Amino acid sequence: MEEILRKTFTNPFGDVFEAIAVPLETSPDKKRPKWVFTIIRNSTDVLETKVVFSKKNAERLIQWWENTAKKIGPEEFMRIVRHRKNGVWYLIFEENVYVGGNTYPLKEELKALGFRWDSGYSLWKAKTEKVDFEKLKALGIKEFKVESND
Repeated sequence: MEEILRKTFTNPFGDVFEAIAVPLETSPDKKRPKWVFTIIRNSTDVLETKVVFSKKNAERLIQWWENTAKKIGPEEFMRIVRHRKNGVWYLIFEENVYVGGNTYPLKEELKALGFRWDSGYSLWKAKTEKVDFEKLKALGIKEFKVESND
């Protein structure tokens, strides 16, 4: 059995990530071993779990997460934020409001409030000036505040 791959890193916002890849035992038909990859944020939020088909793929996935977490730009940060699973949240960034988390049950309500699905970010998006924040909060959606260390 091969060794476990494990790497810990941080992002500019102070989050601590732990990436772990564990090899599964080789199947009886002697196909190449599969690896189970998991990325955990701040010891509590499981951002992603998936099966990959080689150690090299597991190493690439760990490297991608590390590179992405260390970037400061909004696109890279939103890739991480969209995976948050702690309820439903909103984030104000520049002229837009993004809503993420478990939004499927609120899909129609978000449409009625003027949000549109942004498939690039996998988040709901609306212009800040058009958002009724009282109605948003009435749906139980909490603000996710981001503080940069600039």
